[in-house]
Amino acid sequence: LGLDPKTDLYDHVLVQGPLFHRIRRVFQLDDSRCLFEAEQRPTEWVLGDPYFRDALLQSAQLSLTPDVCLPVRIDRWDSFPHGAVDAQVHVGLMEVRDRGENSHNASVLAVAQRSTAPVEKLHGYQTVVLARRHDLPNAGELATRPPSKVQKEDNPFELVARS
Repeated sequence: LGLDPKTDLYDHVLVQGPLFHRIRRVFQLDDSRCLFEAEQRPTEWVLGDPYFRDALLQSAQLSLTPDVCLPVRIDRWDSFPHGAVDAQVHVGLMEVRDRGENSHNASVLAVAQRSTAPVEKLHGYQTVVLARRHDLPNAGELATRPPSKVQKEDNPFELVARS
């Protein structure tokens, strides 16, 4: 896809600050799945890189837009030892399992890009809908017409920013 995460995702659909900008590429995106690449960096944190883990949570927002969602529950989060010493790139697949009026359910799997060994798996990932923003594109629009490619006069984000 022609998405640039820094300008098309983190400036528009995702609201996380720079430390959380770990989604590097999006390969496939629609309203039921997101195939993406995320970076995991070496860390002193006992449980690993929390910013990489947040990227796994962020991936659901890309398919759920224009709903603005907040994670509220994860039934099980599996973490597989993979011996990461240096920064690693992983491929993630987020699948929406159920869409409700006020909440959505998904699963996320991340595998090491080089070995394809599982790294993290989220089961029963539930979000609650905080708001439905009609100024945000849906997943299909985001995938086919990224905000950075839209003419300034046609860009709803620019119109909202000016008002």
